[in-house]
Amino acid sequence: MLNLIMKRSDHENYNKAVALYLNRDMKALKNILKGKTLDSFEKKLIRARLLNLEGRYDSALETLMKGTTSSKFLRAQKFNVLSTIYDRTSQYQNAALSNHQAIENYLQINDESGLYISYLNLSINYSRLSLKELYEYAWQRAFEYAKSSTQKVPLVRSKASFLSLEGKLNQALDLLLEYDNSNYPQTEQNYLVFKNLIADILFRLKRYDESFEIYKTLYKKIKSTTRERVYFEYHVTKAFVEKTKLSKIPEFFLKESEYYLLWKTLLHFQDGEPSYASQTWHKLQKLNPDKYLEHFEFKEIGDMNCHFKQFLSQMGFANTDKFSNPFKNNTNAYRLYDALVKAGVGLRKEVLIEKVWNIDYDPDFDSRFYKLIQRVKESTDVNIILKNSTYQIVS
Repeated sequence: MLNLIMKRSDHENYNKAVALYLNRDMKALKNILKGKTLDSFEKKLIRARLLNLEGRYDSALETLMKGTTSSKFLRAQKFNVLSTIYDRTSQYQNAALSNHQAIENYLQINDESGLYISYLNLSINYSRLSLKELYEYAWQRAFEYAKSSTQKVPLVRSKASFLSLEGKLNQALDLLLEYDNSNYPQTEQNYLVFKNLIADILFRLKRYDESFEIYKTLYKKIKSTTRERVYFEYHVTKAFVEKTKLSKIPEFFLKESEYYLLWKTLLHFQDGEPSYASQTWHKLQKLNPDKYLEHFEFKEIGDMNCHFKQFLSQMGFANTDKFSNPFKNNTNAYRLYDALVKAGVGLRKEVLIEKVWNIDYDPDFDSRFYKLIQRVKESTDVNIILKNSTYQIVS
């Protein structure tokens, strides 16, 4: 019976291994994994953490599904690791469910430290799902279980992130800066997450130079390929500030994850392929319908100036409501104008030729296309420009 209620204190060697993992002391951790101080299930939990850190999410999930344990503490730990994997792969509903299951196990052994971290992670899940009431409940429960100033600082980060989503950017930034140089534990992971949030809010406040300086520092410090948000925001900020094209997505990015899809959508727009951008955006909507809306919009007011929206705007994404087609219906000029307006961003020559002449792209139509562009420019006040190898209308 005692085995069924084993607590945190009954797993001293495992807790030491977790501490080594959190401090990224991989040499000492590998020695422990080779030894006999951990049982087989404890080793599975540590290996799953390492696989998750390497971005090998399927292998991490497979490892966790093998074997069972009678320890309530280790069961809770399993669900904690699961929640992290789901969070990294943008499966926020599954992450929230895993944290609930961890909480159920921690409650049975009255593990306040475990309850604190599970409720904290649950609040972050609900924040990403834009579920305000559930976020506030989970955050308050985490606050009640926090016993030290060190534990309360991640709660500050969680609160600042949520304030940012609500559009209270200055309030969020003030809260973060108040704790930035205080008793915050300066592990690599904590440093990245905390500073990344400050840089993100500065960008949303359009304090671009300050934001970019932080991102450059973070980018140099990244050692884990799982920090996809840092990579995405750094490269978007760099292209935005330097007014250059957005670079390609790194190979290690998890396909179909949130930041991969955001980056891919922008690249489709940049390449003058809005139909592909729409397809990718629909995948984002399916992934998180509580956050992403139709027509490349976000649910939360605080996301109006996020990296995606501001970079899209800089590319020339237009409000099509303010345009009226000045050309005679069913003419090439009319179809050209209509295609550019409906796209909202620049289109490649090949795409426009297909839309104007209703054919598969044929290079023999290039000269006709260039003459059409010139004629439209000369006969009206319509301003069509060539930018990043795409054509777009500007007001």
